[in-house]
Amino acid sequence: MAGESGHTDYCSGISAIASAFLWLAAVVLGILVDANGVCFNNLRFAIFQNKSYTVYSSWMTEITPAKWTFSMSAFTYTWNMLWVVYCVANMCPPAKHNARENVSQCVNIFPTSFHILWSLCSITHAGWLLLWDREAFVASLFMQVFMIAGCITCLVISHKKISCCGALLQYRRPWDLWVARTLVQNGITIIVVWNTFLLSINLIILLVFKAKVEMQVASTVVWSVFILLVALWIFIDIAVMDAWLRYTFTFYPTVVWIACGVMSNNFVMWSPVTIASVALVGLSILGITIRVPLVVFRSFTNPLYIEQTIPHKVDITRRKNGLVTTVL
Repeated sequence: MAGESGHTDYCSGISAIASAFLWLAAVVLGILVDANGVCFNNLRFAIFQNKSYTVYSSWMTEITPAKWTFSMSAFTYTWNMLWVVYCVANMCPPAKHNARENVSQCVNIFPTSFHILWSLCSITHAGWLLLWDREAFVASLFMQVFMIAGCITCLVISHKKISCCGALLQYRRPWDLWVARTLVQNGITIIVVWNTFLLSINLIILLVFKAKVEMQVASTVVWSVFILLVALWIFIDIAVMDAWLRYTFTFYPTVVWIACGVMSNNFVMWSPVTIASVALVGLSILGITIRVPLVVFRSFTNPLYIEQTIPHKVDITRRKNGLVTTVL
């Protein structure tokens, strides 16, 4: 058993380091595509043919946002780099001689499968940057779909792992628990929402310029589907999967940021896209307004992990009946 555990830890550590380097490479490419300066320009033009927004402006749609909206990409890179660095640092914790600490060290909240999927997400993101730069819109569409699917799977793995061992993490490793909640799950959620929006733009470009669908029809239909997905997420978030998504909040400000960017660049009074964008902002604000007090209420009335027990090897003298309550 000890040998299997050591082998698992070794594989997890190697995969964490590999995924960190791959994500760093994807981030460097993402930053380089919009880099300025003589030395950066020489390197950029050796890899890319255009700046990222040049492609968007060349193939303008009715939901293409203002240029400032794309600062979300840099924000996303920074946010997710924080937890990637934390994962690597967490592979080499200080030696523990306390049996109670050893039990908690065995809880790996970032398993090998998570890091492998994140590595694939990094590779697909780098591939999408190159394909989008070369205006290969069909291939870039599939890259976006693969990345979104990979990120959603990473979220499922993370939420499932936290849900299974939340009580032990809360008692022995609360810092790891909150890193997973705030940085990992919220960070990947931003990627899912932002890339779903970019996928929508890609799809409109294909419909309009390749399939010859009218711009207003394509933009309205795709934007409406995006809004329906947002409404579906809000319903699932509030009514269905509270135990998993209780501390995931970045979905709402990301949607508001996107909708404001779309309105800033495409505001036409009473146009379908403008009306839908206003509705999207209102829906997101309504969702977060309902959700924040609901999370506070549920934290007191229905705390997480209340039915879980700490393993018997861990001696907890301050808990009764082996039950662990949650904290805000």
